[in-house]
Amino acid sequence: MESEKTKEKASVGSTPGLFRQLACVLVISGTYLAGGTMIGWPAVLPLLYNDTSTEIEFTSYDTQWLVSIIQLPGLVTPLVAGFLMEKLGPCRLQSLCLLPTIGLWLLMAFLPTRTMLYIGRLGLGIANVMFTTVTVPLLAEISSPQIRGMLTSFSQTQFSTGLLVVYVMAKFLSWQLTTALCSAPLVFTFLFIFLVPESPYWLAKKNKDTEALQALSRLRGPDQDIKQELLRIKTGFLEQETSSLKDQFKKLKYSNNYKPIILILFVWCMSITGGQPVVFQYTVFLFKFAKVEVDPFTCTILVGLLRLLFSTISSLTVEFLGRRILYVGSGLVCGISLVLTACCLLFEVQPSWLIIVFVLVFVAGSGAGVCGMPYVLTGEVVPTAVRSLGSSLGSACYFLTSFGVLLTFPILSESIGMANCFFMFAFSNFSLAFLVWRWVPETQGRSLVELQDSFKESYEVGDTYRSLLEKQTVAIVVEGKGKTKCGVEEQNEKSRLSEQV
Repeated sequence: MESEKTKEKASVGSTPGLFRQLACVLVISGTYLAGGTMIGWPAVLPLLYNDTSTEIEFTSYDTQWLVSIIQLPGLVTPLVAGFLMEKLGPCRLQSLCLLPTIGLWLLMAFLPTRTMLYIGRLGLGIANVMFTTVTVPLLAEISSPQIRGMLTSFSQTQFSTGLLVVYVMAKFLSWQLTTALCSAPLVFTFLFIFLVPESPYWLAKKNKDTEALQALSRLRGPDQDIKQELLRIKTGFLEQETSSLKDQFKKLKYSNNYKPIILILFVWCMSITGGQPVVFQYTVFLFKFAKVEVDPFTCTILVGLLRLLFSTISSLTVEFLGRRILYVGSGLVCGISLVLTACCLLFEVQPSWLIIVFVLVFVAGSGAGVCGMPYVLTGEVVPTAVRSLGSSLGSACYFLTSFGVLLTFPILSESIGMANCFFMFAFSNFSLAFLVWRWVPETQGRSLVELQDSFKESYEVGDTYRSLLEKQTVAIVVEGKGKTKCGVEEQNEKSRLSEQV
């Protein structure tokens, strides 16, 4: 027990396979870079509307739908993605989605008809849902506990980079070239995805222990005690083994399974109704509406820079500050900045650049925590036994809420005023900060196996470990040697589990 705690509290610099895991995360997170370009692409719409060579007549409804339709597949696709992820493996599923998505970007760029733009945005929405559902648990499952928060938060740095890149391209390039170049991150991921091993958790769940050992060896290094890590992973499955989404729905009767999923759904919902999609997808239109004295495209680039800067700061400091303090502080900053922005709009405060300042404060606060919070928590607090289901439901909640917010925002801003919309966003951010402070456990430095019992009642924890005491030590298949027992003997395993009780 003491040795395990020492390992979990090891510094980031002493993490086994640190650079191996960083390289894998860099490749996987290419889909988040692409996600940033998908979300930021509406910045090119003013250029598209002014392009007479396309001979397309656009209306205000086209703006609403071209912005929001990318979220529409989130109603169904997450459960499909969860099912396919359980069947194929998260890494393999991600690789299969890359080429079709690259093709959609190129079709939108070089066949610019209204129908193609709608089909392209809808197809990109399906791909984005797939990538989000798959990448969240995959990043958590390939990372060591000491750096899991940093690596999963790094995905938001990639997302912010995608936003910034498309904002800059929208200012200096044509909309066709910008659209075509949005496929570049996916090309990079497609070229290097073979370097990333399949999730060892998924392999262990499928009883592919030889492949799981190979994956752990590639992630941690061949000189590490990967058999002990696989033993802990397999032991975590003893309580409730499951593979299909149907089985995972049945496991929701346990409190440690349904409580974190309910919590994650609230976190997703409040983070989206806090105004993130509006600020990052209606960016140019917002600054035009506010009649700021600075070029709206320049303001948009500032938004992208701030988002990238504070997402990077968050990923570098999350392992030192802890999740809860970062997320609570982020929610409060976002709420306060939105209240000040709403007051400026309501009372027409001058000079108008004050609105830019408060919006940028919101962007900085959201980049520091609120934007990445749901992704990190989904990968950490949802137990392995229902992680595919939890990731699917979380993605569905995210995309459904985003679709509703993006589609109705123009209507609401006209009926009740944009200032009142921002007051509503502020309330959601304050509620999110309270929710995290009151119910989200600190996950810093804790293994996924340990975290799966965070939401159990005390009597359930005792029952869990007593049932584990009656089971044999996990048998692991070692290539060329048949089935052998790794780690400690059965009696030592029982003693270790008894100490945990």
